[in-house]
Amino acid sequence: MLLKLYWQSEKGKAVSRSLAAHRRKLIRNQKIKDLFFDEIKLWYMGCPQGHEVDHIIPITHELLCGLHVPWNFQYLTISSNRSKGNKL
Repeated sequence: MLLKLYWQSEKGKAVSRSLAAHRRKLIRNQKIKDLFFDEIKLWYMGCPQGHEVDHIIPITHELLCGLHVPWNFQYLTISSNRSKGNKL
C-alpha cells in the first residue's frame, strides 16, 4: 500500500517519468532496432488485448542490457509484465 501511495505522489511520478525517459533514450540509441523496424511494428500491432510486449532480457538491468529486437520480445499479460519488472 505504501509503495502504491509513493508512485501516486508527486515525487514518485517524477521518478517514474525520469526512469521512462532513460529507458526511451536507451532504446532510441540502439541502432540495430532500425534494421528490424517493420518486424518490431508487427509485434506491437499484433499484441493481444490485455497483453503487453515484454523484453525477455530487460533493456535496463544492472548486469546486462537487452536489445529492442524481435527475438527479445514475448507477450505477457499486463499484470505479469508489471510484476516481472526488469528481472530475467
